[in-house]
Amino acid sequence: MRQTQPRTAIHANWLMPTLHRLWQINPQPLQQLGLNPETPQLWYELETWLQLLELLPQYGISAEQVGVIMGRTYPFSRVESIAAVLTQLGEDYVRTHNEPADCWRVCEQGPRMVCVTTRTPYPDDFELGLIRTAAERFAPPQTSLNIQQFHSTPRLIAYNTRTYLITW
Repeated sequence: MRQTQPRTAIHANWLMPTLHRLWQINPQPLQQLGLNPETPQLWYELETWLQLLELLPQYGISAEQVGVIMGRTYPFSRVESIAAVLTQLGEDYVRTHNEPADCWRVCEQGPRMVCVTTRTPYPDDFELGLIRTAAERFAPPQTSLNIQQFHSTPRLIAYNTRTYLITW
């Protein structure tokens, strides 16, 4: 199991749309961890959310699929471009996780290239699903996305840095 900072919590705004969708798919793993979107809390323990991501494959749901669900259901606002949606994800991550601002950085590298650098406790596959799906939602029509991940080993230790280069 990943080690996280003690008593780290996530605000419900980050999780609720995803928890509702996972509940519709199969409520059993959520019930097992005491997560019920029908009786929402304001804050959720990060460790519980990470345990859910580790438990879900036993129910046929991968961490990447959870990232895709979050990317499809997350209530984005003020966004009109791939760079803007990825920037909002970073801002919301910092705000809802009480993390330092440098844990999610977005840098436009050109008119059709964005670099995202993360330092979170989440599995690589979860982040990849989230970043890819969020970018697809706001990509120009008839656009093909390419996402490259840069890391030497899977994120086995929480808060290892990962870089994603998105081009279209």
